[in-house]
Amino acid sequence: MWFTPLAPVLDTSTATTVAPRFFKMCGDLGLHSVKLELPAATTQEELPARVEELNRDAARHGLIVQ
Repeated sequence: MWFTPLAPVLDTSTATTVAPRFFKMCGDLGLHSVKLELPAATTQEELPARVEELNRDAARHGLIVQ
């Protein structure tokens, strides 16, 4: 498969409305997706560190941050 994981970063309210449709769409298209939920208390320093961690994964081709 030439498309591999997408990882949305969603807050809790968005995750409950958007994420199910996003993951269904990925599945329908044959794309692997990963949901990364961070607590509302995630600091401004922690979020970029997590994004960088995802960026280092060569299997991941895109990130959606909301």
